[in-house]
Amino acid sequence: MTLRAYPWGSRSTPNLPIEEFMASGTLAAVKARSSETLSIFFPMWNEEAYIERTLDAAREVAEELIASGGIADYELIVVDDASTDGTGKIADELAASDHRVKVVHHPVNRKLGGSIKSGFAAATGDLVLYTDADLPFDMTELHKALRLLRYYDAEIVSAYRFDRVGEGPSRAIYTFFYNILIRRLFGVRMRDINFASCAAGGCSTTSACAAKARSSTPS
Repeated sequence: MTLRAYPWGSRSTPNLPIEEFMASGTLAAVKARSSETLSIFFPMWNEEAYIERTLDAAREVAEELIASGGIADYELIVVDDASTDGTGKIADELAASDHRVKVVHHPVNRKLGGSIKSGFAAATGDLVLYTDADLPFDMTELHKALRLLRYYDAEIVSAYRFDRVGEGPSRAIYTFFYNILIRRLFGVRMRDINFASCAAGGCSTTSACAAKARSSTPS
């Protein structure tokens, strides 16, 4: 997975992978703004097998960020998209035992797009991250993502899959043209529209990140 910053409306900076800057030490001097709060939300549908592991991973990295002065506080949000298994019940139990856990219940299934919109609406943090319950990337990458966001004074850090060889040539071709189409239709400068990782800084950026939701499924 590779992280890429999109400084829309901020100072002019090239959209380059974080690895190039991490290797040179350029990001080392970025000062953490410890007064900021972080919201992490997870769209979930029938995820009873993963929900506890998912929230544990998010809690662990959020606590690390607090300890390092990267954030002041955090919240974890589960968007239960009318699950038919025990996801909603488990989420409510976890919220009852941890004041940082919030749950949004959909009375009917709204698909991924609707769940992402609900997650952004429920988030109260200065910084917002969404990802899937099966943890498609290492949550510790959030340390790098926030440093990149602050270094560029960027509004969005969006991850993309660097190596997609295992998905086969037909999927690679389909994805290439699909992403071009979505970028043209919505004006979204993201390399991998449907990869489940998008970090946004400030409420003014949520509509840009949510464009990924509009491009994937109806709500």
